[in-house]
Amino acid sequence: MVLLEALGSIGSLQDGKFIHLRAASLGFDEQDTSLCNALLNLYTKCGSMQDAIALFHRMPTPNQISWTCTIAGYAQQGHSTEALELYQKMDLEGTKPNQVTLLGVLTACTHAGLVEDGIYYYNSMVSDHNIQPKEEHYGSLIDMLAKAGWLQEAEALIETLPFHPFAVAWTSLLGASCNHKDVDRAERVAAKAIDREPGNAGPYISLSNMYATLNRWDDVARVKKLIASLKGGGQ
Repeated sequence: MVLLEALGSIGSLQDGKFIHLRAASLGFDEQDTSLCNALLNLYTKCGSMQDAIALFHRMPTPNQISWTCTIAGYAQQGHSTEALELYQKMDLEGTKPNQVTLLGVLTACTHAGLVEDGIYYYNSMVSDHNIQPKEEHYGSLIDMLAKAGWLQEAEALIETLPFHPFAVAWTSLLGASCNHKDVDRAERVAAKAIDREPGNAGPYISLSNMYATLNRWDDVARVKKLIASLKGGGQ
């Protein structure tokens, strides 16, 4: 199982399939949930959802890890409908989700632009499952809101986080603000992103690109000077 985990981490699908076939020839029993879960982890990390779901459906008693691994795999591959349908089946069968399960569900909602569903699942973490959101869950929800154009809601969520906002939250909102050409918000958010990571040129580049699409060439020139000063160490 350690070998399967290692192969999954490097995306070695063919080697993993060989081990699966070899195990089968030696009498591998698909009632061995731990081994099945290791194979599921391999297949999902390698993006082979066809192999993963086939194995999942052959398992007589998938456990929380089995469900979570398959849901997360679907979500990461952008198969949002399949991920959410599988989560609903998991709930109906009475298997409790964990933090990773819910992160997969939120990721699926983000890919599909299902903001209201995402908010529902986010709220259900605490109300239905007594799972406290972590930074990754907040980040996924912020990304979901921002990508869907719910910029005010995303900014309000960042401002009310129960911890100091992480840099990725601001940069995610900044990218969406620039895409929607919300100049005031983009400038405000960029300042906060820069405050979190003063040496990161990313926020400046996002602003410069937005100004260019708006033909604000004086602003483009001003920001490029700031970028140059960063590269020159302020010299």
